[in-house]
Amino acid sequence: MNVLKLHGIIEGPIGRTGRDTGIFVGNSLFPVLATAGGIVEHLLKLTDVVSPGQKIAIQRDMFGEIVAEYTSPVDGEIGGLRSDATSEPGNVLAFILFNQATPSGAEAYPE
Repeated sequence: MNVLKLHGIIEGPIGRTGRDTGIFVGNSLFPVLATAGGIVEHLLKLTDVVSPGQKIAIQRDMFGEIVAEYTSPVDGEIGGLRSDATSEPGNVLAFILFNQATPSGAEAYPE
């Protein structure tokens, strides 16, 4: 309804928007891929804020030994987590939603 009101198709005040709720709006998504096989332990939950170098998950083999640790390469928020406890190399473990600088000549997405 807000879009129709914004463009003058229908009359009335604009209702609640994402800015009213404090929602994080990003323009890029970074996938964190598994480099080993084993059991994944997520250290964060959805919508948690992350910074570069912050550990987001560890992966153990079937004997409990740590085989991989995963960190965030960007500032952003956790936008998605793998729900299956086991993972093989190449599987997506998490998605990090972040803001990337707009390339010159491209339009920024207005909210």
